Amino acid sequence: MKKADTEKELKFVELFAVTGNATESAKKSGYTNNPSQMGYYLKDKLRNEIEKYRADVLFDYSGNAITKLKQLMDSESDSVKLNACKLILDITGYSADQNINLKTSKSEYDDMSDEQLAERIVALSLQNPVLRKKLLDS
Repeated sequence: MKKADTEKELKFVELFAVTGNATESAKKSGYTNNPSQMGYYLKDKLRNEIEKYRADVLFDYSGNAITKLKQLMDSESDSVKLNACKLILDITGYSADQNINLKTSKSEYDDMSDEQLAERIVALSLQNPVLRKKLLDS
């Protein structure tokens, strides 16, 4: 008799951890006499087991979630990439309120006008034989 109760309790823990519905979990676990009261009782009695089961299930999913986030970061949609990056930064403790300071070295191109930059691009393109042919043919 005790073994059957243990099996029912284990089933209740698994169901309740996923659904959060004590009455339905008690019914599906085999508690037919007043499942709402039994569900309420078991929810309190097995609180630690339920929390451990939930933690284990979430831990199992965490690897897949990280993999999916990595895939989303490689999406063709810039919006999807940005949101995946924001979520990862948020999860790891970085917030939008933090300032990120980047040091960059000054480039020879920083003070050039658009026209000067365009001329420089053409000059560099002419140094590449393939691009030079394309430019001269067009």
